[in-house]
Amino acid sequence: MNIYIHIPFCKQKCTYCKFAITPVFDDYKKKKYLHFLENEIKNTLVQRNIKKVNTIYFGGGTPSILSADEIKKILGLFPEGAQETSFESNPEDISENFLEKIFSLGINRLSIGIQSLNPQTLEAVERSNPESIFSALESIKKFQVGKFILFGNKKISINLDFILGLPYTKKGEIFENIKYLHQKYPFITHTSVYFLEKGLYPKNWQKLSITEEEMTEEYNKICDFFEKKGWNHYEISNFSAPGFECQHNQGYWSHVDTIGFGLSASGFEKIYEGKFLGKRKTNALYFSGYYKGKIAEEEYLDVEQIELEKILFGMRTNGYSVNPRIPIVSDQKVQTFLEQKFLEGTPKKFRITQKGIPIIDRIIDDIIL
Repeated sequence: MNIYIHIPFCKQKCTYCKFAITPVFDDYKKKKYLHFLENEIKNTLVQRNIKKVNTIYFGGGTPSILSADEIKKILGLFPEGAQETSFESNPEDISENFLEKIFSLGINRLSIGIQSLNPQTLEAVERSNPESIFSALESIKKFQVGKFILFGNKKISINLDFILGLPYTKKGEIFENIKYLHQKYPFITHTSVYFLEKGLYPKNWQKLSITEEEMTEEYNKICDFFEKKGWNHYEISNFSAPGFECQHNQGYWSHVDTIGFGLSASGFEKIYEGKFLGKRKTNALYFSGYYKGKIAEEEYLDVEQIELEKILFGMRTNGYSVNPRIPIVSDQKVQTFLEQKFLEGTPKKFRITQKGIPIIDRIIDDIIL
């Protein structure tokens, strides 16, 4: 069983953010939310008789807005022994003291939202400045032993997030940022690189950012950099040192049972009810609904819907093997994309190539019957 915990608070909302979050104006709002979150966790663990969890992921929002005592209280509700406990953080919240506290609680994967090192870009999207980023990384460096971050005898995975296409970022700049940080801080074990989604930013940004063609060119350079480094490109946006893949996200992509706790959190459960094989539930998107125990959506997935998701997830990760009992892809269309080098493999077992990644959505739409 995997666990996702949503912390919907931020000091301010980033310009491009699409998640259910709210700025924290007072401690009362946070305490009220945590009260309902803790009750949801306790009740669900009893109702579903959860005795073991594999991964725990604190997402947001900004989980690092919580105090160490608040994090400890939440983690104390779950059975011990999670293999991976991930925690998202903003750079300005990271200090040596904060790290020591969260590492002592069992957090062994820290994900930091860098996005860019360009000060003009960070100001435009209302993110922290480069000085905060370097201060955070220097604090982490104090726990470095050899090439890794260690706490006790346990390795801590350090992930950095970047976004291609933000305003004022020049052509090739994110690639250079990544190269520089990996050279300066060899303890980095994971890097995520996302394309800025259309519709999530003001119209004038398009004039202030690089073109889609330039983003694709830069993304390809980033892929080549990590390949030469010997890292695994295990999902379109995710690169890791061997053995440091995000287990929690891999669980999402392979339909591992997951419970989502908190505002707008989503979970998946395997079921065997007639023609249905899975159930996906999403909590209420607004605080008023969440406090009343409402859900935003509950979807039952039949065998074809599960297979469609296997295509969607498989194309982003390690490929898709055709299920002969559920023919939902066109062999002819797959063959065409294989010949054009957008896919590799055979019509029965194929995966996306680096050349095909920029048009992956079109490829998926075309091959599905």
